[in-house]
Amino acid sequence: MISDAKNGKIDLILVKSISRFARNTVDCLQHIRELKSYAVEVFFEKDNLWSFDNNTEVILTMLATFAQEEARSISENVKWSVRKRFRDGVPIVNHSRLLGYTKDKKGGNLVIVPEEAETVKLIFSMYTKGIGPQEICKRLMEKGLKTGANKTIWRQASVIKILKNEKYVGDLEQQKTITLDFLSHRKVRNIDIAPKYYSKDNHEGIIDRKTFELAQHIIKDRANSKIGANKDSTKYNNRYPLSSMVVCAHCGRSLKRRYWNYGSSAQKVMLQCGGYLEGKGNCDAKALTNDVVERVTAHVIDSLFMQDTSFIDLLFSITNKAISVGAAEDALIEKRELIIEIENEIESLIDLHLKNPIPQDVFNKKLSAVNDRLIIAKNELSQMESSFIKGHEAKERLATINNILRENKNGIKILTNNLIKAFIQKIISVNSDEIVFCMMSNRTYTDQAFAESIDKFLTHPPVIEGTFNDPTHSIKMKFKVIIP
Repeated sequence: MISDAKNGKIDLILVKSISRFARNTVDCLQHIRELKSYAVEVFFEKDNLWSFDNNTEVILTMLATFAQEEARSISENVKWSVRKRFRDGVPIVNHSRLLGYTKDKKGGNLVIVPEEAETVKLIFSMYTKGIGPQEICKRLMEKGLKTGANKTIWRQASVIKILKNEKYVGDLEQQKTITLDFLSHRKVRNIDIAPKYYSKDNHEGIIDRKTFELAQHIIKDRANSKIGANKDSTKYNNRYPLSSMVVCAHCGRSLKRRYWNYGSSAQKVMLQCGGYLEGKGNCDAKALTNDVVERVTAHVIDSLFMQDTSFIDLLFSITNKAISVGAAEDALIEKRELIIEIENEIESLIDLHLKNPIPQDVFNKKLSAVNDRLIIAKNELSQMESSFIKGHEAKERLATINNILRENKNGIKILTNNLIKAFIQKIISVNSDEIVFCMMSNRTYTDQAFAESIDKFLTHPPVIEGTFNDPTHSIKMKFKVIIP
């Protein structure tokens, strides 16, 4: 409208009231003056004001201020009403794109849509079995399954959003975002700005709590998995067999896939250190030929695990040591119940002190003792949860290995990222013609911890070593296999 006024297409603008013209005093006066410079008059019907009147600007300033304050008051009342509903556990949820749920017509509560719920269950099942978001998207599209927006195109961000959504376990967290002020109406993520309201078991869940918590641990572990100077976030995808697997012996950074001589007859795919790519001063490690590393990896896995039963027995023995899932689950339940008991004890102690006060130093001593017990119990729970996750992952790894052995009886047919991860934890790039394979063991490392231990790993005695002659590139690649 302002643009049309500037171009002479408008002579007069009719407005119901000042509050409908601009959201604050400054904007109101600014636009009135701008329109006046274009010889365009504004008439406010409710207030009977003409903008060309000499006294109008003073009156407008006062009335616009009142309108602004009224808008602020209405905004605060609405916020109070919404937050009260949050506190009372009343769901305020946009279910139109929430896959697996709809709302009942009476109470506005979330109810499960069975067909969509099966898609949600499939996503969680695949993810907790070690399948990455990108591969999950691919499989969902192959099955023709639809998103919450009723589309057949799946994005990684959509899958991750589903995996993180507490609604699928039956809980409800509200006020995740917040409007900063009533003037801009700009929403931001609520990070320590205002209270969040969490209702446990608010509605019927699609995913059981154990599976949901396992998915959150995997997400957290993958998000925190960094190497080097916290610069290189590991990418967990299955697009290429060596994705996230090869690290530099010199600086600990991941090797990244790069094309050399792209588009020419000499084109080839190389694996180059992330530190080197940021500048030769950061790392001077030599690049590896991707095809050669893939072929060496297939050779090692095939010869060690597919053809030699002693090594697969060793791997099974190592992996089995980490499995105690059933007992760990019972212990987790007991520890969580203990924490609830201690928290209730703290609440009772505080209530008793408020009703029948005791000397403050005595109360502080009692509260401190109970709080110390709570801290110890929570630390023990954290360690137990970590052990439980490792045990579950070990169990899944054995199942994966059995499937791989069954599907590749006559040797490896297709080298995939999941196949490599079943046997190999990491591959260390020593030189352009030398690599070290670190077998899976009962100890897993974050990328940071692995990078810090590389020098120690390189001195480990190998369980096997040799040289692979690659005829395609005329490269002799030295390799050794260790158990870190």
